Amino acid sequence: MNIKLVILGKSFDKQYLRDWLKGTGWNAENPTPIPQSVIDTTRNKYIEAYEKITGNKF
Repeated sequence: MNIKLVILGKSFDKQYLRDWLKGTGWNAENPTPIPQSVIDTTRNKYIEAYEKITGNKF
């Protein structure tokens, strides 16, 4: 198995979503829908991370 370590210059974790949730006062006990744009951005960050780590298209 060939493992490649890559240092990424930007965040590819859930911080974007955490920041949005905190910034809007989102409450897990009384949740409101998360906008599609936030879902799409979070999804795209995970796809980009996958592609950078694996070298494969998602």
